[in-house]
Amino acid sequence: MAESIYHRYGGFETVHTIITRFYRKVLAEPRLAPHFRHTNMDRLVDHQTHFVAMVLGGPKAENIRDLNDAHAHLRIRPDEFDLVKDLLEESLLEQGVTPDDADSVMTLVESTRPLIVAT
Repeated sequence: MAESIYHRYGGFETVHTIITRFYRKVLAEPRLAPHFRHTNMDRLVDHQTHFVAMVLGGPKAENIRDLNDAHAHLRIRPDEFDLVKDLLEESLLEQGVTPDDADSVMTLVESTRPLIVAT
């Protein structure tokens, strides 16, 4: 069996570093920051770290909300989704994730577009 991306890059600690770096970038982006105005960022980073760890082949995360339900009230536009993807990919690459593995992650992220972007 092939080693998961989660295990290949050091597990939970590495995922937490990537997600922390990613949200720093998101909050610094004027087009995205307003979506997080009333968000407990420590809680969100923890939640996202567990979710991304699971998606990358780590342990099953508990209390994962449906992506559509979690994002419907945010009215996320396609250009905002694209920007978030770019920032996540940048964060992955900065942490030493190979371009091929980052592409795999980005393909998975793209598959969530219909659940996150407002229609």
